[in-house]
Amino acid sequence: MNLSRYIKDVTKDIFTTCGLLTGAIVLFSSLYSRDMIEISFLLQAILLSCAYTFYKFALINKYDFKKKAQLINFSVFSFLAYSMVIIWLFLFTTNSNIDRRLMILYVLVIGIVKVLVYVMMNINGNIQAKQLNEKLSKYNEGKI
Repeated sequence: MNLSRYIKDVTKDIFTTCGLLTGAIVLFSSLYSRDMIEISFLLQAILLSCAYTFYKFALINKYDFKKKAQLINFSVFSFLAYSMVIIWLFLFTTNSNIDRRLMILYVLVIGIVKVLVYVMMNINGNIQAKQLNEKLSKYNEGKI
């Protein structure tokens, strides 16, 4: 899998979903006879289209990646999607009681947890592979 082709597919999907959401916003605005589209609607469309595309690339694997690359792909894109949702909440929340510094902390915690889960899964996978190899070698020797 060529990395430039993969990045091209991601950006193409972001622009496609952004265009569809922008079209929906224009249609919505024209139905309710607004004269001008607010920039916040367009920024929300960009953030939501990025979140959708990142979730799509995290959860749907149409490329032939190895297991480790699939896990890295899932971790990176799900973190980016979570970050887009948190940024959307950070910028467009109507509740004044929400501490904005707390949202930045949420993004950092999500990132740290993702990295720790990846490390634990990698260590656990290596231990399980070693145990499986030991069982297979015992089976081949006829001890089981």
